[in-house]
Amino acid sequence: MRWARIGLGVYHRTLVAKGGADDLAGGVRLRGQMSNAAHAVDGLPLIGNKLQAPFTQAQDAGASMDHAGQHLGAAVTTLAQVMGSVTACLPIGLGLLAWAVVRLPYVRRAGRARALSDTAAGMDVLALAALTTAGPRELGRIGPEPANGWRERDPLVIAALATLQLDRLGICCATPPQPVPPTGR
Repeated sequence: MRWARIGLGVYHRTLVAKGGADDLAGGVRLRGQMSNAAHAVDGLPLIGNKLQAPFTQAQDAGASMDHAGQHLGAAVTTLAQVMGSVTACLPIGLGLLAWAVVRLPYVRRAGRARALSDTAAGMDVLALAALTTAGPRELGRIGPEPANGWRERDPLVIAALATLQLDRLGICCATPPQPVPPTGR
C-alpha cells in the first residue's frame, strides 16, 4: 500500500509540469486577438492588406503554440502515468518475486510430504527425514530411542516421527498418520 501511495505522489508531482503546457495552450487567446486585429485593419484604405499580413502570421503562431501546448500536455500526462506506475509496480513486483522464490520450494516440499503421508513407504521416508533433521529435544519427545524404534519398524514410532516431520513442514494433519502395519518377515 505504501508503494502505491508513493507512485501516486510521483504521478501528481510530475503532473505539475503540465502547467507549462497550459501556458502554451494560451495560444488560443493570442490567435483570437490577432484575428480580431487583422479584421480591424482589413478595412483601412491603402495599407489594410499589407498591415493584415503580420497579424495573420501572429494568428498562425498562436495556433502553433496552442497545438504544441496540447501535445506537451499529453506527453507530460503520459510521463506522469508511466513514472507513477513504475515507481509503484517495480518494488511491489520485486517483493512478490522474492516471496515467490522463497514460497514455491516450500509448496513443492510440503506437497511431496503430504503425498508421502498417504502411503506406508512414504510414512517410513517421513520418519527417516524426521530422524535426520529434527533436533534431540524434538526426538526425545517421541520416546527414549526413536532411532531404534524406526529400525525395528515400530508402527507407533514411525507414525510419531512422520507426524513430527509433517509438523515441522507446517502441514496440519486433519487425521494423524496411521501407524505402518508391521510387515510379516
